[in-house]
Amino acid sequence: MSAHETGAITIFRSMLYEALSKLPSGDLDVMQVSLEGQIADLRALWGDDLSPFQHGILDSMEQIDFRVRHRDKFRHSDESGRDKPYFLCRKCETAVLFATLDEVCCPQCNSIYWLELVFA
Repeated sequence: MSAHETGAITIFRSMLYEALSKLPSGDLDVMQVSLEGQIADLRALWGDDLSPFQHGILDSMEQIDFRVRHRDKFRHSDESGRDKPYFLCRKCETAVLFATLDEVCCPQCNSIYWLELVFA
């Protein structure tokens, strides 16, 4: 993937999360149930031998589902410096406090791939 494509995806994702943060909680609850069902249906349909395209679809859907489920942790606040930022692992939902970005790794599953930055 080119730097241009990576930059575009980053902006699209940021704008999506911003739009999601403005939806009423009831709508987000409905979206969460729908996403969970769609993810389960696609996993059942596609099985375990996923193409890179299928893996990307499921990964993106799971990222959105994770953000919707943990929406209160990702909400922007006007209070600056409330708490230190931390990571939340999408795979095992473990909170990961860190000293430096070079040391960030989930202590539960030893992964860096699933980490989402949270400003609590």
